[in-house]
This record gives sequence, structure tokens and C-alpha cells, in this order.
Amino acid sequence: MAKLRSISSQSLDEDEVIEDRKHCRKYSVCGVGNKAIFVPGKIRNRVRYIPFSAVTHVFKRVAYSNADGRGMLAPVLYMVIRYDDGREWQYIFKNMNEADRMLKDISEAAPNIYTMSPAGVEKEKREEELRKKMESKELSEKAQKAIRALQRDEVCLKKSPGLYENLSGMAKIKRKLDLIKPQYKAIAFILLLAGIVGFAVSLVLRLMGLMASGPAVITMLVCAMLIILMINSKVLPGPVKNKRNVDRDYNRALHDMEHFLGGFESYHLPARYSHPVVIEMLKRIIREERAETIDEALEVLKEDLKACDSTKVVSREEYQEIVTVKPMFTVANYM
Repeated sequence: MAKLRSISSQSLDEDEVIEDRKHCRKYSVCGVGNKAIFVPGKIRNRVRYIPFSAVTHVFKRVAYSNADGRGMLAPVLYMVIRYDDGREWQYIFKNMNEADRMLKDISEAAPNIYTMSPAGVEKEKREEELRKKMESKELSEKAQKAIRALQRDEVCLKKSPGLYENLSGMAKIKRKLDLIKPQYKAIAFILLLAGIVGFAVSLVLRLMGLMASGPAVITMLVCAMLIILMINSKVLPGPVKNKRNVDRDYNRALHDMEHFLGGFESYHLPARYSHPVVIEMLKRIIREERAETIDEALEVLKEDLKACDSTKVVSREEYQEIVTVKPMFTVANYM
């Protein structure tokens, strides 16, 4: 085993850290022990570590490989560890769920470590202070009436959770396809075609004896890799997940929601935005006295979601809310 080295100014006894690594829980290239977080070196995984005593924050950071995050250039998820009063270590995580499990593990193993960024911690404290202030404040009669109406809407909506979950899920899929630029699809198709043609030509030339075995095998391998890469890029339309089918499935989900809500005499939200998370966000806006009616709160929420991008600092709860409902608004063009 390679010698375990601390990247922090603090360290553990050699026997202690070896034993901790032996029983650490593995998450991608990282590991969470009972006394330290293990991170990869230049070659091997989990050969460096940071003691819990040196860590202040562990959080996710989402960045884009270009300014707008469109097309084949997708969002990039980083796991960031902040230690030694300001130093940071970060690494790309491919799986969001695995990153969430690692954060949960750390929060249980070391409750004193924040599982959000310093800015997120400060924002959460301000929001908690605001929540306490709102609870002690009396709302206007109009605002109270709006909240009661939203609570009734939520009861109606939760009678059929499959409908709003399907609508939200289809909105996410539709949004992803809408973000893919046509030129990226054309480039991916050309590369796929080039891979197929290159593979076929190399194979034929080799069988005819017009191409040496070595170059033929290398060419076919490169072409096969290109074909697999383009097929798995999620840029090219498939037999099921293509724009026409996704638009049809989204419209069907929206129609099912409209039909379901038509059975209630007084329901206040548009079907396209009907989700319990939207209702909770609207109630919060009214309690914050940023609006008094449901329509006013809905307009405020639209502006809030438009302003949300990768540069905004949000808490974990807000992030989950945004990724759940923002596609529902973007595919409807915030109408």
C-alpha cells in the first residue's frame, strides 16, 4: 500500500489512519472514514487524507464547461472540501446521488462539519432569522386568504402524486433536449457516420488484403470508440427519446394534469406549474410579504427562477426545489 499522506497541516498517527482507511466507505475516488476524508492522489485513489479536525465545509459545486451550459457541454459536478481555514480541494463527481450519499455520511460521522458552502451557511442562517421573524408577524387578511387557498390546492394535488411527478419528470427531459443546439446534433451525426464508414472501409480493405492487420485493427478500434461515444453522448435523437416523442409525452402529461384538476371547482394554479414544491415556494413568498395574492406570488417566483443560475449560492433545500420545478417553468417559457 502506498504511504498515506495528509494534504492538511494536521495529520493522524500512521497506524490510526491506516486502520481508518481500511474501513472507510467508498464514494467514487474518495472515502469517508471515522476520523478522516480520503481523497485521490495523482495515480491511486484514497492515498491522501484530510482529518475531520481540519475540515470546516464539504459541499457540491456545479459549474458549466461553457457559459450557457448548452449542447454537448454539460454541467460539471465538483465535490469541494474546505479545510485549514480557507484551503480547498475539489474533484469531479460523475454521479449526483453518490455525492449526496457522501455528504450524508460526512454529516453523520462528523456533525460539526458543514455540508454546504460558507456562503450557503450564512444564507441559511439569514433565512432562519427571517423565518422566525415571519412567524412572529401577522399577515394581512388577503395574504392569509391566499395561503389558505394554496393549502387547499396542495391537498387536491396530493390526491394523485403520480401526475405531478410525471409532469415534472417530462419537463426535465424536454428541457434537456431543448437545450441541445441543432449544430451539435449535426456534428454528432457526421462523426457517427464517419465512424461507421471508417469501420466498414477498414474491415473491407483488411479482408481484401489491401490493408495491413495492425493499422486496420487500430482504425476499426478508433472508429468503434467514436461510434460508441456519439451514441452515448445523448445528443443524437433515439427511437424513443427524440424531440417529437418527448414533446408528445410532455403534452400528454400536461393534458392528464389539466383533466385531473378540472374535477375541482376552485383550483388556483395553472396545470403546467402544478407541483407541491411550487405551492410551498408560493406560500414562502407570501409569508415574506413579497406578495399578497397567488397571482402576485407566481410572478415573483417566475422572476426568482429566471435569476437562478450557476453563479447563485443556494442551500441544499433550495437547490432541490429549483431543479425540481424550474424545468416546468422554462419549457412553458414562464407564461
